[in-house]
Amino acid sequence: MAEVILQVTLEAVARNLLEAVSEAKERAFRFEALLADLESTVIRLLPKIAKIERLSRELGESPKDEIQKMKQVLVDARQIVCKCSKVACWDCCRRDRYSKKLLQLHAALRWLIEVELPVGQSEDLMQILLEVKRIRQSQTNNISACFLIPILLNPGTSADPFGLGDDQRRNGHLVDNAGIPRSGTTEDDQLPAVSGLRRILPSSIPSLLISLLSLFRGFPTKWCHRYRILKR
Repeated sequence: MAEVILQVTLEAVARNLLEAVSEAKERAFRFEALLADLESTVIRLLPKIAKIERLSRELGESPKDEIQKMKQVLVDARQIVCKCSKVACWDCCRRDRYSKKLLQLHAALRWLIEVELPVGQSEDLMQILLEVKRIRQSQTNNISACFLIPILLNPGTSADPFGLGDDQRRNGHLVDNAGIPRSGTTEDDQLPAVSGLRRILPSSIPSLLISLLSLFRGFPTKWCHRYRILKR
């Protein structure tokens, strides 16, 4: 029985209880007022249960003990409602006994909803957990994209996408791992921006962009010097 309850959703159990209460109201008119109160409680609970189960599916979490306990209470409630609908109108002893059971059942449902399992707080908590999960996934995707961009730009350096394995800068000079200055170092290689472009961009990119960077390298200094002359 416990395995069957575990497989059935909480919303389905609540709807079965609501159907049983509606059918019992038509038969057991002696319990009509008690069943009406119970029906209103279950109707008010149904949309909140649906939201909790939707958030639980999005979070991918297994059912908690509190939810399983609530399922068991709803199943027991349905059994009591079905039995009270079969009580004869002349059977005063059973009628009083089931009246007390319905009152206890209604009180237990309200206690479970309002105290032991506050549905509003559960919704807020699950919503917060879901937002945290989405933020973590977004951050993971952004980090993965940052590491994939250099590899896509230069497929030949997939093992070392940033080009830090073969060459290093020591004291402002470009040297290899053995500490020997690399031959063929040009003036453009001394410019960090140009050197960084040559490390990341593939060799098929025309050298026009690198030439433009070299051309405008001294532009700020020349502009400031001319501005001082004009100001005089």
